[in-house]
Amino acid sequence: MVEPERQRHAKPVDPGHHLEQRAAFGHPAAEGIMQPAPLLGRPLRLGRAKDGARIGSERSIGHAMGLGALAACGNSGNREVVHPNPAFSTADDAAALAHVSEVAFAHLFVAENARMLVAHAPLPVVDGVLWLHLANRNAMTPLLPGRRALARVGGPGSYISPDWYENPANMVPTWNYRTTEIEGEVQALGRDALEALLVRAAATFEPRVGQGWTMDKMERRRAEAMMGAITGFSMTIDTVRHTDKASQNRSDADAKRLVAAFAAVGDGEGAAQIRRVRGW
Repeated sequence: MVEPERQRHAKPVDPGHHLEQRAAFGHPAAEGIMQPAPLLGRPLRLGRAKDGARIGSERSIGHAMGLGALAACGNSGNREVVHPNPAFSTADDAAALAHVSEVAFAHLFVAENARMLVAHAPLPVVDGVLWLHLANRNAMTPLLPGRRALARVGGPGSYISPDWYENPANMVPTWNYRTTEIEGEVQALGRDALEALLVRAAATFEPRVGQGWTMDKMERRRAEAMMGAITGFSMTIDTVRHTDKASQNRSDADAKRLVAAFAAVGDGEGAAQIRRVRGW
């Protein structure tokens, strides 16, 4: 969990709400008694017009829905994009959320008066909702509840030299990269929902490194102290923007040259991303 910096507290959501959130995480204390959380039934709004009005299709994200719920809402014709080349932008929200789940670490931005604040946090995705926690001493923590925020998940990225193409004289240096931006409203979690979040996060990330740490391995007094120094948040998903730039605008011949070049410089991930988008 994120280490505390300076004690501050954000106002939690009401107890009934965070008990419903415990149910959303499969928390044993909530099983069999909770109904689907209202938070998870809010409409998903895809896209936003220049004047700030919301546009696009709306579908409900239900308690039992995960990425499949977003797949049903994808492919809206009215969407914001990150990259101006349509070859690199996608309306597939399921793919975008899969990318967020895979990377699971984000830059979180909010505007406060004349300045921008950014925090860095793990970001599990559960039932179409983003979950995170910050130290109470983080300057952003007291500002988040009830505010709109922008979460940005990036990586991987690879530099491309013009010399790697068949005709380098007609090319310029560029980067391949993948990024997802999500906007939505943030709400603070109560203590029970925070603990459920931490349990779920450990169950998600520990297997990735071949370990099995759980909250039960901590002394309860220590766990309570640590949880008292952080605040958990949920973030609904109103807008999704996803860029997946992996040389889709290049010929197969140039793409094969790039795969070989990435392999030669030890960038196996760069080669893998090109193979992924071309089905090689």
